[in-house]
Amino acid sequence: MRFFLNLIYSSSAFQCIQLELQRTKTTTLARGNVSETQTQLFLNVLNENNVPKADYTVLMFEEPLVIDEPLPTIEMQAISNSEGVAQFDLDDYLGTSESKLLYFEAFIEQPNGDLVLKSITHPELTIVKNTKRTTSIIVKD
Repeated sequence: MRFFLNLIYSSSAFQCIQLELQRTKTTTLARGNVSETQTQLFLNVLNENNVPKADYTVLMFEEPLVIDEPLPTIEMQAISNSEGVAQFDLDDYLGTSESKLLYFEAFIEQPNGDLVLKSITHPELTIVKNTKRTTSIIVKD
C-alpha cells in the first residue's frame, strides 16, 4: 500500500516536500510459520526529560538529512508505540550485507498529514546483521 505525505522540516525557511512512502511488514512467513527477525533496531523516542513519546514517525536513511537540502531517500519508517519504541526489522533490508551505516530522524504527523522534524539528536548507527540493538532518539515536544 502506498500513500503520500507532505513533509515539513524546521529551518529558517520552511520547506514542503511530497514523498511516496511504502509500508513494510515486520514479520515474514516461512513455510506457513512466522519466522523471527534476527536483525532489529529498537529506537526509544524520548523527550528532553526522558519521557517516552508515542506516535512519532521515525524515518531511516542511508545518508544524513541536511536542512535546506533535498531529503535523502527514505529506506524505512516506523511509528513509536505507546511505550515510545519505534521498531525496525532489518533482515530483508540488509539482504546479503553484513552491516550498513544508517541515519534516523523523528517526525510528528500534523492533522493535515504533514510531517514536522522533531529530532534533537540524529542517530547515525552501523547496523550489523543478526544483532538486536536498542538506543534512543531525543525529540522536541
